[in-house]
Amino acid sequence: MKTCSWAWTDQTRMSLLERLRWESIVPYADGFTGHHHPEVPGGRLFLTAASRADHAARHWTALKSGTTLDVLDAPVNGCLWTATGVGVSLRELLPHEPADLAKLKSPGRVAAKDAAKRGAALWDLLGAQRKRWFRAAFSRNDPPVVWCRPGDLPPWTVPADGVLSLSPAWEAAHGRCRWSIPRRGFWEWRLQVRYTSEQGHQNTIVLADDLSWFREPAEYLGQQVTLW
Repeated sequence: MKTCSWAWTDQTRMSLLERLRWESIVPYADGFTGHHHPEVPGGRLFLTAASRADHAARHWTALKSGTTLDVLDAPVNGCLWTATGVGVSLRELLPHEPADLAKLKSPGRVAAKDAAKRGAALWDLLGAQRKRWFRAAFSRNDPPVVWCRPGDLPPWTVPADGVLSLSPAWEAAHGRCRWSIPRRGFWEWRLQVRYTSEQGHQNTIVLADDLSWFREPAEYLGQQVTLW
């Protein structure tokens, strides 16, 4: 009887990651070099921004046309792992939580390492009253993971600079796959794919993850930005 294994390599992960990217209604113009979030999938083509209090900046994960996320775990007599869901998870790092503050102070090799250290230093300078206000204003608000079946993902936008608005037909077909970063701040994120083998085994692979400092759209345009 065929045995399904879970021997995923970096090569497999990178191959799958090349088939997915995040998109938004704000594409970069041709020749734009000031990429704000090159660490996110598709971040060199589309702006990834946090939501404003009065408006959700919504994004979606797109699948390269003509590709699949299904995987054979061995080239000969391999077991087929079928992709059943693509999900984006987000967890905010809050400086009033000791474990999060420690991570902000020593973030490791992440995209937001410099900003995270500045944020932690700023927190240490705040007075007790200001910290109490921050705790009340910034309670945990991590969104649920938005899972979408691979067959329901929209195809890559072609051309990349032709988005700016989404048609009602697009929204009807793919709107449930959209997700938002609730507010500006430091967010740990993961792009994940769920799999089920032909024998019924289940597993999840993380294709990409990082710690990013996401800001509101207007803050990417001006010189003055806030950490929270």
